[in-house]
Amino acid sequence: MKIKRIYLLLLSILFGLAACRETASNSKELKHKEESTKVILPESKIKDLNLNIGKVEKMMIYKTVQANGKLSVPPHNSALITAIVGANIQDIFVLEGEKVKKGQTLALIAHPNLIQMQTDFLKKTEELNFLESEYNRRKTMFEENAISGKALLEAETQYKSKLAEVNGLQKQLQQLQVDMNKLKTGEIIAQIPVKSPIDGFVEQIFVQIGQYVSEQQPMFSVLNNNHLHADLLVYEENADKVKIGQKVFFHTQSSPKKNYKAQIIAVSKSFEEQPKAIHIHADIDDKENTANLIAGMFIEGSI
Repeated sequence: MKIKRIYLLLLSILFGLAACRETASNSKELKHKEESTKVILPESKIKDLNLNIGKVEKMMIYKTVQANGKLSVPPHNSALITAIVGANIQDIFVLEGEKVKKGQTLALIAHPNLIQMQTDFLKKTEELNFLESEYNRRKTMFEENAISGKALLEAETQYKSKLAEVNGLQKQLQQLQVDMNKLKTGEIIAQIPVKSPIDGFVEQIFVQIGQYVSEQQPMFSVLNNNHLHADLLVYEENADKVKIGQKVFFHTQSSPKKNYKAQIIAVSKSFEEQPKAIHIHADIDDKENTANLIAGMFIEGSI
């Protein structure tokens, strides 16, 4: 019985030694595997690769919203110049892309109707002067009880009716850029200037010399790029992620490597239907470096 116990004790010791050897072997194998995954570079190799070793830092990772759109200008920086009356184009003084000033003459128009308008104005002005004298004469006579009130009222009505006609013609001629001071001296002009209402560049010319243009027909479009801004479309699923004041980084399709920075100044409160998206307007920060940007350019941006 004693011998049996000794035998069992020896077996336990042998199993223990075998387990220790296996654990030591596994530990060495794991250590070998860990060492085999390490990459050690010598100093010379680090210098050749220009590697820099930095410290681990906490950083905020921001989610960006991608958006596409184009460059635009505010409504007051764009002008579509139309013909106020029907006339023929006598001359054109500008080219597309040319810089123009506010009030600069772009073209001359002429038509017999324009001459007739000036003639009618002079004629009606003379009639007005006569009716004014007659009205003042009858007014004096009425005060002296020489005529009835009906006669005075008749003269007053004729005078005021003619005054309205003259004033209406004068407003039309002023819209046509006619010099009223010269016209009142009897100087009738045969050609009417068409002038630019804003500073900018001639974007498009829709007419040619000799062409007849009807009333409200487009003749020129003038664009001022001084207040260029990014007009982007943000899709419905990202609409709640954009707000005024956020930064926008964008580039044009023609120069994808050149980035521009802007800031959101307005967010639309209604959706476009095709596609389902809202407009955001962003003011470009560095306007001095936007000389190559043109209204209408397609852009890609991230907010």
